[in-house]
Amino acid sequence: MVIKLYGPFLEWIGKNVVELKIDREITLTEFSRIIVERFPILRDYITGTKDFDLLNSIFFVARKGKLLKPEDIVKDEDELEIMIILEGG
Repeated sequence: MVIKLYGPFLEWIGKNVVELKIDREITLTEFSRIIVERFPILRDYITGTKDFDLLNSIFFVARKGKLLKPEDIVKDEDELEIMIILEGG
């Protein structure tokens, strides 16, 4: 899976594109757990009422320009885009 990162990710993670291998189809909620495990700094920016609920947060994940819902399925061959909106900006 190719993950394109926007906003302050370059400074935090050191790159705009990362690859992540997943061995099965997973929900976006499961994906969010994996990405936070790999990049713990992102945990501070998940602000939803449920742990790892991207759509109740300042994270936005898109596939081919379409925002995904927590229950949407992602696969290893997907190319996802993650955006973050910081408070006050």
